[in-house]
Parts: sequence; C-alpha cells; structure tokens
Amino acid sequence: MNAANEEDPEQPLLGQPNSRRANHEVFRQNQQAEAGELMQNQMFCVVGVGVLLFWLIWVAFYCAAVSVYINHSEKSCDQPLAKWLLAMIMFPLFTSWLEIFKFKMLRFLMMFLTTVAIIAGFYIFNQSETCSETNPDLYSFVKLYLIFLAVWCICREVMTCLFVAVVIYGMMHGWFDELNGADPEVIVQLETVAFDPALFAQEGLAGDNRPAPECCICTEAFDTSITIKRTPCQHYFHEECLKKWLKAAKTCPLCRSDLQKTVADAQRMPTDKLPSRSALFNPAFDAELYEGASVPPGNAPGAQNRSAYVPP
Repeated sequence: MNAANEEDPEQPLLGQPNSRRANHEVFRQNQQAEAGELMQNQMFCVVGVGVLLFWLIWVAFYCAAVSVYINHSEKSCDQPLAKWLLAMIMFPLFTSWLEIFKFKMLRFLMMFLTTVAIIAGFYIFNQSETCSETNPDLYSFVKLYLIFLAVWCICREVMTCLFVAVVIYGMMHGWFDELNGADPEVIVQLETVAFDPALFAQEGLAGDNRPAPECCICTEAFDTSITIKRTPCQHYFHEECLKKWLKAAKTCPLCRSDLQKTVADAQRMPTDKLPSRSALFNPAFDAELYEGASVPPGNAPGAQNRSAYVPP
C-alpha cells in the first residue's frame, strides 16, 4: 500500500472526532495565511507610496552626500568624517553589485556592516571638536545624514513589524471585510444540510472517518438550532461562521480550495455531468466518470488518502 494511504494514529485525519483541535488549528493557520495575502495584495499601494517617498528622500541625501564629499573632503577636519562619508557613498554601490550578481548571502553581511558604519559615524561625529569651525559644511551635512540614517534603521525594523501586526489584528476584527472576500452569492449557492447525527463521527468511536461534529471556526457542536453549510470539498461549517469568513477570503477555511471558483465552475457545468451526492459517498464511485469530481480525505467511508485535498 502506498505510504500516503497508511494510517498514522499520531496524525488524525481532518473530519475525525479526535481532530477537533487539529481542525481549529488548521483554520487559525489559514486565517493568518489569508492575512498575509491581504497584506501583499490589498496593501501594496500603501506600501508602494511609502517606499517611493522614502526612496526619493534617500536619493536626495545620496546626491547631496556625493556633492558634499567632492566639494569639502579636502578641507581640514579633526575627525575622518570625509572618509566615513565616502564609505557611506560606496555601500549602496557595492550592495547593488551584489544584487546584480546574485550574492544573496552577502546581502545580510552588508546590512550588518551598514549598521556598524552608522554607529561608527555617531562615535566619530561626537569625537569632533573643531570640525564645525574648520569644515562647517561637511560637519553640518554629516550630522543631518546621521539623523536620517538612524530614522531609516528604526523605521525599517519597527514599522515593518507594526504594519504586519496591524494587518493581522484588522483581519481578525473585520477591518478589511469584503476587500478580498468572495462574492456574496457564494454562501447562498453552497449546499445547506439538515442536521443529522449520522453525518458526523461519534465521540470515542475509533476508525470513524466521518467529519468532526463541530464547526472548526467557532468550535461549537452542530445541532438543529444553527444552519449548516457543506462546501464542495465536503467540509461542514455553521452558515454564519462561514459567511463571516467569506467576507475576507474566497477559500475553504480547512483545505483552502477556492470556493468561489468551484461554485462558478459548478454553475457552468452541464447538469447531466454533475455527480449526485450519494454517488460521491459510494465506495464504488469511479471519479473518472465525472470530470473534476473527487472525494476529499476524511469525509468518505473506507481507507482515505492522507494528502491534502486540492480540487482540480
């Protein structure tokens, strides 16, 4: 038997009763993944404007540094501020050379050396006693440049972490609802099923491959009081829980199959090619008879393939 089909008691299948925590953990991981995608897709313009603005400021400082070095490096200064400024001019050129020739490992070394150079610049600047009088243009520019570089380092580290935290918090509290969500008709088109204890696994029954008897989003057990939705990938959720999820995502909370695409494809498929739901749960069902039909793991009787279900 294929290794993928072997039972492993330490790794419960989705849908088994002992996978309650595992299912909810998968949901939490997928929620974070959706937040990451939202950050990349929906916040690109905001980040792009900020990066562009910072880049323009950096270019202005860089050009000014070159001009100051050319015009004032020969003048007297009691500290090697001109040599430090030359080093800061050369760092971006060397970093660009590393990027062109794909020396990725040295990129982190350059970031470390840049930080060390900035600290060294503050030390040299503070040791200066007469440079402000003998070479005031160089002294004043180095002071301004050091402030800019310090702010840049702080923003690079702190603002990145803050931005990611805000996006994840906003994703969890509905700030970005409907920005990256599914069409409102998707939840309507998904199948509504009546609660039936026979659909779900029984507590303590070993080897029961039926779905877990609770919604993995809210972790509440299914019953007759709350409407239940079944996705095309054969996962069960409370309607309100799934509706809230689909306001910010288009995928199944468990297997991340694209529900909007699957529903749209099903609407375009001829009726005579759609397999009946009883056929899907028949062990003798041959999926090859129906293009694109398959049974996800952990939801049909018999031995199941442990690999994650990915709809065609």
